[in-house]
Amino acid sequence: MKVGQALGRCNALGLVMVGFAYFAFAYFGLQLASINPSASPIWPATGLAIAAVLFCGYNAALPIIIGAFAANYLTSMSPLTSATIAMGNTLEAVATAYLVQLWAGGTRVFYSAVGVGRFALISGVTTTISATTGVTSLILAGQAQTDPALPVWLTWWLGDFAGAVVVTPVVFLWSLERMKMWDDDLLQKILIYLSAIAIGVIAFSPIFSQTPLRDPLGFLAVAPLFWAALRCGPRATATVAALLAGFAVWGTLMQSGPFARFTLNDSFLLLLMFLISVSLPSLALSADINARRDAQDQQALLLRELSHRTGNTLAVVNSMFRRSARHAKSVAELEQAFQGRLLNLAASHRLLSDSNWKSVPMAELMKAALEPYCSAEYERCEFSGKPIYLPAAIATSLTMVLHELATNAAKHGALKGQKGKLRVQWDHSDGQLLINWEEDIPQSEIRANSLGYGTPLIDATISSLSGSVERQRENGKLIIRLSLPLTSTNQRASIQER
Repeated sequence: MKVGQALGRCNALGLVMVGFAYFAFAYFGLQLASINPSASPIWPATGLAIAAVLFCGYNAALPIIIGAFAANYLTSMSPLTSATIAMGNTLEAVATAYLVQLWAGGTRVFYSAVGVGRFALISGVTTTISATTGVTSLILAGQAQTDPALPVWLTWWLGDFAGAVVVTPVVFLWSLERMKMWDDDLLQKILIYLSAIAIGVIAFSPIFSQTPLRDPLGFLAVAPLFWAALRCGPRATATVAALLAGFAVWGTLMQSGPFARFTLNDSFLLLLMFLISVSLPSLALSADINARRDAQDQQALLLRELSHRTGNTLAVVNSMFRRSARHAKSVAELEQAFQGRLLNLAASHRLLSDSNWKSVPMAELMKAALEPYCSAEYERCEFSGKPIYLPAAIATSLTMVLHELATNAAKHGALKGQKGKLRVQWDHSDGQLLINWEEDIPQSEIRANSLGYGTPLIDATISSLSGSVERQRENGKLIIRLSLPLTSTNQRASIQER
């Protein structure tokens, strides 16, 4: 994903829903403000806004700024102040999303410990935008005093920062993985969520009266967080953090739970520090374990693939030797033919290895096949065609075919003497790779067996690829046309043009 590019998966209805959701989150947060009507310590709207920009793209900025303006205007009744605060809230989300894409892994931000750490650093910085813009606008509008501005700014910043840390992961990951709601770990996730709810009720809710013996129970929150981190991945961990946060906010609002202090704002500030300190480490742990698990799965896959390819390569080598021995007239001829084919196979494997066994440029395959027989400048060998990239399933077999054609040309055709010339062109059409192999052979070099004993190998290989071979001699020319289907069912291959 390029810098500044989000997923852009939201249609018009999705953007409208973002606007309404932001308004609801913001209006709810403002109802909990105590130190200043516009400065709430509980601000989940920041997390929603960042997740929306990451998921929907920068066009989510419009519903965010509208929702922010509406919520603030209903609170302060000041159009100018509300507009300024709304711009700060929106700029905060856009800046965070941009920096996450630039430096923290983009949409993979919560799937690595480094990404989580960088997200925390970015959010800690960008949330100062809204706090600074908002407090400054309140002071200029006479809605806040200069002397107590620092507590208002600190409340605003911590509320936004906690909202980013707790809400962004859960909203974004559920949006990103919404098709993975039912999986093999469903029962375990349900148990984890139920345990989080139980601990939330016991340790934080106002259902039970607060006593000194109940205060330490708040530390039980790390149990479902670590359980989710160790067993179920980042999304479950973020969900548990959000559930615990909801119960903790409920209890603190009712002046119950371990965070209750003399003033509601002080209680919420203590709660925010607790949420930040337990959410970030558990999310980082979950991301790290998830990355290690993916690496182990990838390693196992690579080992299986290596075993499969080794078996295939040995089978190819065995076939090459048997065909070489069948047509060789002496040990020396067998050694020369088999060695040439083996070196050609090694060259094709090097090309595939350089591309992680994904695709190989047709021009590189042609160069590898012709290099032993053409001069360094390739003045007697011309090849041209579209920049086609062949899948690995086709590349190895085609390299062997090209090698046999080049070997025949060197022994019996255009490359035997000093005056012959070879031209190769390739193209693709309707899922077919088309190769036109044309040799200009001087009359003195033309022989009845100019096709060479590699011809059966060429025909057999092309036939195994469900392709066809056409040969034509005319006016001192040998023309060979190859056609290979690249979308057949048995090959499952496709062509890529870049």
